[in-house]
Amino acid sequence: MPYKIKEMRLKQNMSQEDVCKAADISRQTLSDLESGRDVNTTTQTLIKIASVLGCKVSDIFCT
Repeated sequence: MPYKIKEMRLKQNMSQEDVCKAADISRQTLSDLESGRDVNTTTQTLIKIASVLGCKVSDIFCT
């Protein structure tokens, strides 16, 4: 499932490392989500990322 995480992260002038530290997730997970790799992630991970980016979970999904 495609996400807009990278686009939103760059608008916030945040690095992958910034997001990973703040969301307490691995850089590999974030990289996989940003690149569109087929990744099995949890709702909690998406909630953490959305919180760090200051948006709703639904905002990070590509439509």
